[in-house]
Amino acid sequence: MPPSPPSPFIITDGPIPRFSHSPENKWIFTEKQTLYETPTVLRGDAKWDIEAEVWSRHQSCIFIEKICRSGHIVINPDLTISGLAMPSEVVNTAKVLFHRMLMKVAIQSVYRWELCATIVFLCGKLGDSKWFRRLEAVAYTCAAVMKKSAPSEIDCKLWKQRIQRLESFVLKETHTDLVMPLPHPVAEEIISSFKGSDTLHASARKCCDEA
Repeated sequence: MPPSPPSPFIITDGPIPRFSHSPENKWIFTEKQTLYETPTVLRGDAKWDIEAEVWSRHQSCIFIEKICRSGHIVINPDLTISGLAMPSEVVNTAKVLFHRMLMKVAIQSVYRWELCATIVFLCGKLGDSKWFRRLEAVAYTCAAVMKKSAPSEIDCKLWKQRIQRLESFVLKETHTDLVMPLPHPVAEEIISSFKGSDTLHASARKCCDEA
């Protein structure tokens, strides 16, 4: 019998393929790549050393765990909020996707807290429906943890906008083929066709934001 063709997911001997230019190696990286050839370390204009990147990743994972925990989060002596209460499999998936993102983009080019929030929101949407958390809840929790006080309406609005802005970017960079057309234009067209009220338009946009 002829030998079986080699698996495309096995990195063979020879020069290590550059992850950013190797379509055959989208998910598997060598130890050398994960430690010494990340975009953060290789970035020419403002590159970090390895220790700084590792510490930054560690802090980000702590942030993910904090906002996702069950029970209460003590923001300050006068404010305690509820965590998002997401299970360990969702939290661990969020961490994997976060590390995956940093094999595609330099940490200096993104605001990592926004990136963590976006990934947590996505993991809730892509998993079991009972672990879905509304955008408002994720935005409020992140805003409170980062501000260390009760967030204002403007704070929550900014976090919502940041998460929405990064959502398709995260899906694209992690090679998740789930980037679909947004429902907003369709909803607006339908409502406008029968001259719906401004209140209905606002409600529809809010529902579409969660899609």
